[in-house]
Amino acid sequence: MKLGKTIWKNLAIYLGSAWVIMEALNFFIERYHLEPMLLDIVIILLFFGILTTVIYSSFSGRWNRVAIAAQILNSVFALLVVGYFLMNPLNLNPRSLHFASININKSSLSEFSSVAVLPVQNNLPNNENDYLLAGFHDGIITELGKLGTLKTISRTTMAHYANSSKDLRSIAKELDVNTVLESSLSPSQGQFVLRVRLLDAFSEDLLWSDEFKTTVSEMPGLFETVSQIIATKLDPNTIENVRVHEEVNHEAYIEIVKGNILLQKFTSSALWEALNHFQKTIHLDSMNIEGYLGVAKAWIYLQQLSVVNPQRARPYIYEYYLLAKELEPDHWQIHYIDAAIKFFIEFNFDEGIKSALRSIEQNPNNSDSRSLLAHCYMITGDWQKAWEQMRYAKEIDPLNPQVIGFEFLMFGQQGKFLSAIKSMELLAAIDPDNLFYRTFSTVKNRDLGNDKEAIKWLKLQYSDISDDLAIERFVEETYKETSSVGETWYRVVTEFCPSNCEAYLPALITRTLYSFYPGHNDDLLFENLVIMIQDGHPDLPYFNIKDGSPIQNDPRYIKAMQDLGFW
Repeated sequence: MKLGKTIWKNLAIYLGSAWVIMEALNFFIERYHLEPMLLDIVIILLFFGILTTVIYSSFSGRWNRVAIAAQILNSVFALLVVGYFLMNPLNLNPRSLHFASININKSSLSEFSSVAVLPVQNNLPNNENDYLLAGFHDGIITELGKLGTLKTISRTTMAHYANSSKDLRSIAKELDVNTVLESSLSPSQGQFVLRVRLLDAFSEDLLWSDEFKTTVSEMPGLFETVSQIIATKLDPNTIENVRVHEEVNHEAYIEIVKGNILLQKFTSSALWEALNHFQKTIHLDSMNIEGYLGVAKAWIYLQQLSVVNPQRARPYIYEYYLLAKELEPDHWQIHYIDAAIKFFIEFNFDEGIKSALRSIEQNPNNSDSRSLLAHCYMITGDWQKAWEQMRYAKEIDPLNPQVIGFEFLMFGQQGKFLSAIKSMELLAAIDPDNLFYRTFSTVKNRDLGNDKEAIKWLKLQYSDISDDLAIERFVEETYKETSSVGETWYRVVTEFCPSNCEAYLPALITRTLYSFYPGHNDDLLFENLVIMIQDGHPDLPYFNIKDGSPIQNDPRYIKAMQDLGFW
């Protein structure tokens, strides 16, 4: 009896102390920009501290051989769990990175203030209609997000729950939502039937269900109708907006859906293919604003990947952006593209921030807009606002490769290497072909002295912009000659790429010498940096972030940054 009281007394003292430790650590992480993952690790260790307390109390506050053996076993197990946590990116819930409160302007909500739209169940006869399912899924989520009264989870994340065996409660807990929308699409006499069910995610009570008959041409109007009904069901304060829905061109709509799916892959081959679909959209329907916006975005992404010269991309970006603006000047994506132009072409960050904020005001749940804004705040040095926007982007779309890539850059620039590695490992689990991850893997293995792995990733890194066999042969022969990953990398961008890659070489050379091989050939670096400045390349803001590179005290670098207005 006395032993039991001792255990409970010590546990109460321990749990009170643990709460104080977590609150204090949370404060210091936020105030001094420490590694966010520290809190996750401390929570794991504090859990095993409970076992330590029980062991200590059970032996009346004395350590004998049995107590010491039990504690060693407990400690080893604790270290194994921490190690497994660090190695497995999917164990990290994105919400565990949220520390600062996020002030989002929303209406007063009922108890149901968030919704996850599950992928549409396919009851259609052939795979060609998969694009219709993606269009339905993305359309409903986008329209719900634009209402601004509900937190919605973006399609890139929700797509990972297609054919999931997880129950509604588990999905809702992972995504931090309290309602789930299920839907199915079936054929019906030349039309489609959309059946929807809105459920309380934890009790699985049915909140609302209905079915709608539609054609492809009527789909965009149906998205707005369904989202408006859901909003009024979950928030009685929602004001219903009566809109006149115009039918869209059937074939043009399919091209838009195909283009948007490819746009999210963010590889050069996918972007060229997406561009083709958007051009077809415009040819089929010259009044379709999504086609013009898609062309502008594809060219923006192509120049960001250094696939094309900015001087080649820029006329297309402005042309199609202005054509879209003539059709609908206050469209939320108009403001998004305007922000991208201001950020990465004109380097007018103040105006870019204003445009991004206007985009978010019209579509609060768009993760791309929020991560873009976070990126600009990072470049201007406003880290508090950068993390506020990034945390919300992660909350509504934790598995978006673009969001994770931007998060990786932010962690890296603040020296939070554990969290940066975690971001890259998560990106690898989602999209192992991502260029961010391939580059990171080359650098990581080179720094660890694992040349064999570094060379493997170096080949993969350039496989998307060159012939696979050619780059493989060149890398192997060069490494055999030099026995240096850095020298091999340098020769890839200076000798192999000029005649074999379609990439924009000045950016490729400058980025490699600045970030991955500093001090190797500064003359060549500045020669290509000057070309980038003349071309106004979108990568230039990255070179303004002080990351300890040896060239940052070079007068040529300082002058370049001053001429561009960064310093």
